[in-house]
Formats: sequence, C-alpha cells, structure tokens
Amino acid sequence: KIAQEQLRMFIPIIFPTGLDFTINLSSLVAMYEAAWSPVMRHVTSRMAEELLRVYPDLAFMFKQEKRRESDWSPKLPAEHHPARMKYEPKLELLCVTNEHTLVSFDHEMTHPVDKLHFSPETMNNSTGSLETRIEISIATMGQDQRHRTIRRSEPEITGDFYIPPIVKELGLESEAIELMRHWASLESPSTLVTILAPYGATVAYDKSGSFNALAHEQLKRTCWCAQEEIYHLSRNLRKKIENGGKSTDSQLLSMFEPACYRTGKCAEGIRYCGRDITIRGTGDYFPKRRV
Repeated sequence: KIAQEQLRMFIPIIFPTGLDFTINLSSLVAMYEAAWSPVMRHVTSRMAEELLRVYPDLAFMFKQEKRRESDWSPKLPAEHHPARMKYEPKLELLCVTNEHTLVSFDHEMTHPVDKLHFSPETMNNSTGSLETRIEISIATMGQDQRHRTIRRSEPEITGDFYIPPIVKELGLESEAIELMRHWASLESPSTLVTILAPYGATVAYDKSGSFNALAHEQLKRTCWCAQEEIYHLSRNLRKKIENGGKSTDSQLLSMFEPACYRTGKCAEGIRYCGRDITIRGTGDYFPKRRV
C-alpha cells in the first residue's frame, strides 16, 4: 500500500517519460494549442500525428499558427539563497467565506460514493469556500492537485527543500543540500530548470475550493494511508481551524477527519493502517506521524 501511494505522487512528475492516458478530441486540440514547453509541444505534436494517421480529415483542427510560441515555467526565486530544510509542508489559512451557508451532512453521503455535488440538499455548500496558502514539495504538488473542483494559483519555486522523515533519519541532509546547490546554479532555459528540479524542491501556491469540493478532497487525507506531506497538510489545516475557535463538533472541522473518527470503523478494509480507533474520543487522533 505504501508503494501504491508513492506511485500516485510520482506520476505527474514522470509524465514526459512514460504514461498511457486517454483524452477526448477537444482536450487534445486545447493541449496542442496551449502547450507551454518544448516537451509539451513535442508530445502533443506526436499525439496529433498519430490521430491524423487514422483520421486525416481532422487535419484542419491542428493549425501550427494557432500554437503558443512562448514558454512558461513556475516562477523561480529572484535571488538564490542557501536552501532551508523543511520537515513538513507549510500551510497558512487565508480565509473562510460564507460559512453560514454550510449545510451539515453525514458520512453516508460521502462514502463509499461521494454524492455531495449531486444532492440538492447540499447545493448551498457550493457557495461557501476556504482559501489557503500551501508550500509543498514539487513531487507532491501533483498529488495535491488531483481534484478538478479545487482551484489553484500559479506555483512559485521557493528555493527551499523538503526532507522526508526517512531521508532525515538516514542522515542524508547534507547530500540533499548539495543537490539543491547544484540545481540552483542552473539559470536557463527555465523550462529545463523546472524539469530538472529535485523532487524535494518546494513550491508555493494559493488554493481554494467550495465546501463540497473541500469535503471531497479531504475525505481520506487524514487517514494514515495518505502519503506523508498530504497527511500533514490536512492535519495542519484542521489544527488551524481548531485554533480559530471551532469545536470538534463543528461541521467545518468534520471535513478534516477519516471515516473511522466518526464511525469507529475503518473504511479501508484490508488496507487498515493500524490506527488505534479506541482513542478517538479520549486521545490525540491527529498526531504527527513518526518513522
């Protein structure tokens, strides 16, 4: 199960080297025209070529003159500085809007099938939202951006470096700093610098979503089966909401808990993580995890 979760983290990073996926025709045309790096332009050109081998009459949809010519990459630090080691992702709670519109719901509406976006009783949950500022490793950014109902800003590379617990315990911090130093010495082209970014290089961005979208995204993110940074992001957000005066019975706070916290039953079946469910009413159910 650990390997399965880690693979979900790396798929967005290794896309240029190998991944099979299916998209519809309009998405391919949009990707072809909007491609913002040499790799994306090459890949979408190859995809269009393969399509036109079978359907040559669609050639009118792929016009070279409509393609984006300029490159884009995440913003790089204005000044290089010695990389600061980060042992957890960083999160800042910016604002909560229209909390009075939040409609309560039970876990049966979210598990095993999420019906929040389809139930008329929870329509009003699409009018309220929560906004945060995230700093996370560039590898885990892809995992954090899986849900299409969550809005995110343009990411900025901070110049800092996230050290996973196992790497820290193995005493590899000096090697990580040296890796960052070599990477920071690269200057151009920015698209190549981005591709070569170490997995631990951190990026920062704003993130927001409606209450329904948030509930869907957070459904399993405080389960111990979640990967390290994702768990701590949700844990930290829960703590910030608690520190803002919300009780453990708050409907807003209930979005940041695994199913076992409310029901006393694990929803993962044979993937049960080993969490002590009996302490959910008496102990710290959302601790920092240890290697």
